[in-house]
Amino acid sequence: MATESSPARDGAQPGAWLPGWAVPLAFAAFVAGVIALGIALHLQGQRAAEQIASETLRVTSELSAHSLDTWLTERSGDAEAIGSNPLLVKALDHWWQGDAQRAEYTPFIQQHLEGIRRVYGYRSIAVVDVGTDRAVFSSGAPLDAQQRSRVAQAGTGAYPRWIELPAENGAGLRLALARSIADTTRGTGHVLYMEMDLQWLVDTLAKAKLPNWGGETILVHRDARGLQILAPAGGPGLQPLDGPGPVVESLLTEPGVSVVQGFNRHGVAVMARRENILLPSWMVLSLMPDKAVYAAVQDRSKLLVLGVVVLLLLGSLLYAAWRRGDHHRHAAREAGLRRHYEQVMRGSTDIFFLTDNDGIILDVSQAGVDVYGYPREQLIGMNAQRLRPPEQAAEQAEILEAMQPGESRQVRIPRLRADGSTFLLEGTVGCFESEGMRYYVGMGRDITRQAEVETQLRVAASFFDRSAAAIVVGDRDKRVVSINPHLTKITGYTLEDLQGQPTVLLNAGLDSAGVERARAILKAEGFWEGEMHIRRKDGTVFPARLLVCAHRGADGQVEQHVDLFTDLTRLKQAESQAEYLAVHDPVTRLPNRARLEQDLPQYIAALNVQSAAPHNSLSLALVNLDRFKSVNESFGYAQGDVFLVEVAERLRGLSADLKGLYRYGGDEFMLVLAGNPVTHALLISQVRALLAPPIRLGAQEHPVSPTASIGIASSPEHARTAEELLHNVEAAMRIAKAQGRNTWRLYAPEMNASAYDDMLLAVDLRQAIDVGDLELHLQPQFTLAHGQPVGMEALLRWTHRTRGPVSPARFIPIAESSGMIAEIGAWVLREAARIWSRWRGEGLVPLPIAVNLSAVQFQAPDFLHEVGRVLSEFDLPAGALEMELTEGTLMANMDAAVDILRQLVDMGIQIAIDDFGTGYSSLSYLRRFPVSKLKIDRSFILDLGRHGNEEAEAIASAVIAMAKSLKLRVIAEGVETPEQRDFLKDHGCDEVQGYLYARPMPVEAATALLVQRTSPTETQGNFA
Repeated sequence: MATESSPARDGAQPGAWLPGWAVPLAFAAFVAGVIALGIALHLQGQRAAEQIASETLRVTSELSAHSLDTWLTERSGDAEAIGSNPLLVKALDHWWQGDAQRAEYTPFIQQHLEGIRRVYGYRSIAVVDVGTDRAVFSSGAPLDAQQRSRVAQAGTGAYPRWIELPAENGAGLRLALARSIADTTRGTGHVLYMEMDLQWLVDTLAKAKLPNWGGETILVHRDARGLQILAPAGGPGLQPLDGPGPVVESLLTEPGVSVVQGFNRHGVAVMARRENILLPSWMVLSLMPDKAVYAAVQDRSKLLVLGVVVLLLLGSLLYAAWRRGDHHRHAAREAGLRRHYEQVMRGSTDIFFLTDNDGIILDVSQAGVDVYGYPREQLIGMNAQRLRPPEQAAEQAEILEAMQPGESRQVRIPRLRADGSTFLLEGTVGCFESEGMRYYVGMGRDITRQAEVETQLRVAASFFDRSAAAIVVGDRDKRVVSINPHLTKITGYTLEDLQGQPTVLLNAGLDSAGVERARAILKAEGFWEGEMHIRRKDGTVFPARLLVCAHRGADGQVEQHVDLFTDLTRLKQAESQAEYLAVHDPVTRLPNRARLEQDLPQYIAALNVQSAAPHNSLSLALVNLDRFKSVNESFGYAQGDVFLVEVAERLRGLSADLKGLYRYGGDEFMLVLAGNPVTHALLISQVRALLAPPIRLGAQEHPVSPTASIGIASSPEHARTAEELLHNVEAAMRIAKAQGRNTWRLYAPEMNASAYDDMLLAVDLRQAIDVGDLELHLQPQFTLAHGQPVGMEALLRWTHRTRGPVSPARFIPIAESSGMIAEIGAWVLREAARIWSRWRGEGLVPLPIAVNLSAVQFQAPDFLHEVGRVLSEFDLPAGALEMELTEGTLMANMDAAVDILRQLVDMGIQIAIDDFGTGYSSLSYLRRFPVSKLKIDRSFILDLGRHGNEEAEAIASAVIAMAKSLKLRVIAEGVETPEQRDFLKDHGCDEVQGYLYARPMPVEAATALLVQRTSPTETQGNFA
């Protein structure tokens, strides 16, 4: 094949038959059409961008409004549940009956309100008398007389109602719910007032953002004072919305308008959308800048403009070509061109080909013969297809076939020589017709070497301009000739600043002797490489890696020097950061365990030097946070980190005896204490006092009170080496944790024996599972009103063949840590089902048996299948089994837990939440779980009835009230005294379990209890 082009040798010029005015008119029409097409495409792109932006605004505003409406609905649900609590209503009725009843019910009502406010974080909660406008009970921020009057007027309805009150200073706003509480004795009633923290609205709005949302979402409030804004950027509270702008004014004033375009309060062109929420005076506004709306259109417009310009340029070129061709119509000119053609074919240095429609070469210039390497006789008559590389032959043939007479194309294509080598041909190819035959003419030249040079120059230029290294080019005397852009970027110097200056001007790290040594190496080896400091234009310096090369000419003399250097600042910072992180905790910024292991031998060595001082010891106190795993499971790892940082800050506030504080593990801190070991032990009370105040976590600011199990060991009393001291303090901590948590233990030598004993006990437990040494004991559960047994809890017991009875508190943690807990849990479930089935077979009326589930068992993939298999095997009816799970187990994966619980309920199994009050679930979350019973943890029951334990009483009464509002039964475990029983009975607890009623008993004793219960002489009593 060949390249082209020149005019046809025969016949008239293309277009010669057209009138002279036709081609200019066609060209003008072409220009107008191209411009019109560009405008139409641009307008179409604008409309598409506006539609996309409008949909994005709709989704964003509806998502924000839905999130806020969901939050408002949940708070209304809380108000309905609390306001309809029959215990609260009954207590208020009695309170109004007279002074005697008032003294009896006042503590209960106040504790109940205080417990609700503390558990759920409301800013204020109160009961306002409608008749007197007086807050008869209140907790939190007080209400003045005008505010109480507003509350009394607003809360007369049967359902919760949102109200807005002016703040104390008159500039803010108090947002609250009011719900009437009927007073059957007076007829006027009370109003329950629950005030929210406006920060909750801010947090809810911030969580509703779409990923990569480039606009602004604000919450606007309208009242008599005008427009106010409540937005994440503004922080909590309302701020005046000065100059809202035409867009906001239009959205707020024109009915039926939800999306507008215009200018916002900052004068920025935006598209905006309004969405109303459940609060009538509030609305969500989402605003997107026009810059974001039309970003894609702008990029497309640039391409359209470029395309229009190219089309216009191409049309201009074609029109110019036609104009040039118009001058070739004269016959004399044609004759001259024929002669010129012959000269070109024979003497031109360009490659010239002429082929017919089938690709047969009709003529070729001498330059083509020379470049292709074929004799002229062989080229003439050859098919041009043989001169194309096989992989591109089909593509090039298609290009020629698509060409029309009079059309030409620029080409840059590879070609084949006679010896099989390739070269790059650049030129033009054209198509023309003569006497009904189609021909192709091409002209070009071999640019292989030129292309290689261009490639090398592009690579060099690209490297110079885009290199991540700064480059300085100097002459033979090392004076600056050129610099690349990156040098300007990192030093601030421009070429005007440095041109003609010695390159050593940038040196800020080598003295004169160092410079001379570098020059000597450069002269001897042609390059020098090393690290030095570079001076910026502003006088600051930075570390750099420098490579200096000397380039020599043909005569061996240095012609130029090239300096390349890279900024090592980030590398040095990264190395320093890596060194820091290797020995520090990234969350608390405290030294970590690795750093402690480096420092502890030095502490001990310093102690040995000072050994002559009396009462001088080095003590380690290992602080292990209790139930930290529950914090992570309930609030997420980010809030877990907040918890750890706060604990670290508190521990930093210890007395001067603190020599070092370290993050020892995931939930562990190590205190290094120097001085009298007696004071070290006393210091633990200070640690516990610092940890006692609650830490507020999550958007709802749940209060979580840290406690810790602490082990203490001293040198030289308990250890001489760092390794031994660490081993002993860990042993002391484990003992503290095993003995009930929230306590501390001083190391004793027998503690190391405890770890070895754990290993022996694990082996024995494995054998006990295999040979059947485990057994179930059953502890009855009783109604508090009549003392009748209503159920039994299955409790695991193990009588060791040599040790005797082993406490569950001893072997259950070993089963959990060793992975045996799942197998044990499956056995307990099957054994409980077998016992219930046996009772039924003996003609007794069995009581439901409650089985405790571990997190491992509940989360096992085959858990539901295993439960179904046991129920089917023993043919258990609905209600025969009850399963108890902790809050932490349910909150670990709430959606999955809800699904599993519903399937269990469908199988006829009742669900109870065990140890309620020790986790961090909220009322809203609790509503989602299909549970029928809450069990109050024994830790809250222990202090009931004792003087000075109002907090435990408030929590217990709040849990009972919460359960009643959700229509759940409440059972209290660990009831051991009449005072505890009386408190629970007075506050409406349904069931109890504990030593005051009955101890855990073997199966045979439980069977006897059932026999007594079903006999005609059944009596009510205590089975302890």
